[in-house]
Amino acid sequence: MRVLAKLKQKQLDALKVRAGIDGDLVDLPLQVGQHVLPGTELAKVIQPNHLIAQLKIAETQHVMSRLVSRPLWIHITGPCLVM
Repeated sequence: MRVLAKLKQKQLDALKVRAGIDGDLVDLPLQVGQHVLPGTELAKVIQPNHLIAQLKIAETQHVMSRLVSRPLWIHITGPCLVM
């Protein structure tokens, strides 16, 4: 009986999913109890202090001449799309 209990505990422990990095979970597209195939993305983990933004600004905009070769700080106050 103890051997079976140890086997069941080992199987249960194998179901735990852990991220390889510390961070915040975002994009949780699955529902509790949903079956998935191996390799399915379960969630995304972001590190808020390591985010990088890539911006595309049309060259015709006047602001472009002010941005060239200068640092730019952007403060995002609402939701944003993580890609």
